[in-house]
Amino acid sequence: MKSLFYFYVFSNIHVSFAVFSLTKITLLQYDIESDLLPWFTFFSTFLSYNFIRLYHYRNLQAWYKEFVDVHKVALILVSVLSATGSIFLMFHLKLKTLGYLFIFFLLTLF
Repeated sequence: MKSLFYFYVFSNIHVSFAVFSLTKITLLQYDIESDLLPWFTFFSTFLSYNFIRLYHYRNLQAWYKEFVDVHKVALILVSVLSATGSIFLMFHLKLKTLGYLFIFFLLTLF
């Protein structure tokens, strides 16, 4: 159970759930109908956070590197699943929506 909790916390799943919730609340607040956008932001956030972590692997603190080393296969597996979910949902979103989200994609790279 402890290992599962650590994986939940250190893989930043909670951040993805927070982004999902904020997206859903924003859509409800502005009366926008979209069931796919919150899931797209969930998968994309999860993928982005893990991409950044693996990209900056050399600069991680020792205890965090140890977590990544122990769970590397699981992190890569869920990242691939997140990428698959993001790509699948990307084809179901409007081009205008993807244009707005592209700005945040660029920010992830820098």
